[in-house]
Amino acid sequence: MNSLSEVLTDLRRPFTAAAVRWKIQTNPKTPTSSALIVAFIDSRLVAERLNTVVGGDWSDTYAPLAGTSVVCRLTVLGATREDVGWTADVSSDKGVKTVYSDAFKRAGVKFGIGSSLYALPQIWLRADQLKQRGTSWAISPEADRQLRDRYATWVARPEVEKRFGKPIDHGDTNEVMG
Repeated sequence: MNSLSEVLTDLRRPFTAAAVRWKIQTNPKTPTSSALIVAFIDSRLVAERLNTVVGGDWSDTYAPLAGTSVVCRLTVLGATREDVGWTADVSSDKGVKTVYSDAFKRAGVKFGIGSSLYALPQIWLRADQLKQRGTSWAISPEADRQLRDRYATWVARPEVEKRFGKPIDHGDTNEVMG
């Protein structure tokens, strides 16, 4: 079996454009302003990356913290990293799932999983590129395609490939719900 130092390079490799999802971090304030858009991956991809790179030599445990937080202790090849997930709502099944998924993803970043997403330049979309539903905003299908294209172009840049390596394809398609 490989040592942790031998697998860290593969753990931090980017995900494909089909695997990356997008969310609005800050809503537009007016119909003519812009929204900050951030890339993310779901917790299933963290597990898939671990399975692909280290097989079964990883484990995770969770412990509740005060309030609505949970700490995830992720152990990979004998090394443990931990981080905290948080949600405002633990009264629903979705809220409970969210806090555990958040903690797992954040612990995974401590091993480099998804770290390339934090290196992406900021992305702003104009309000007219989004869909508005009442007071809520969503990314339109056309904007989603543009974001995936921008990400694919960025991740293929030589300096990005040198820093993070080539993406690992886990078999995702744009239609996968995550």
